Amino acid sequence: MRVTCFILILVLLTACSTGENVQEFVDGYDVLLKELQTKEYQIIEEVQANNDVLRGNNRVIHLKGDIMINVYTYDENNTLKEDKAGIIDDGFTISIKDDENNISAHYSWVSTPHFFHCGDSIILYVGTDTDLINLIDDIGDQINN
Repeated sequence: MRVTCFILILVLLTACSTGENVQEFVDGYDVLLKELQTKEYQIIEEVQANNDVLRGNNRVIHLKGDIMINVYTYDENNTLKEDKAGIIDDGFTISIKDDENNISAHYSWVSTPHFFHCGDSIILYVGTDTDLINLIDDIGDQINN
């Protein structure tokens, strides 16, 4: 029983970076929060925000040092895949399918955008903190370069 519980916990902790089939069942938001807490990032607040860029449920994590991370969580895997496919390599252009139309938008981010896929979520961090980028990359797959 203990071995089974340990294996289950290990699978859940590493699920976001092990493959797309497993990722569909993982809550990317919770995985990110746990990893931030493990690495002792100070979480100032978590807020619900408007779906301004992608179609997923947008939650923002504010960290000490005026750092923000957007986590777009999806109920439908097809919508997540479409949004993920619409993020152009540099992250400055996003093409979203709205019903039967493709809508493209070019964004002027304040810094370099980094998009990651983790479980049922797309994580967006706009910034240059390499430790934070590596932390998110460890739990998910980077979508753009």
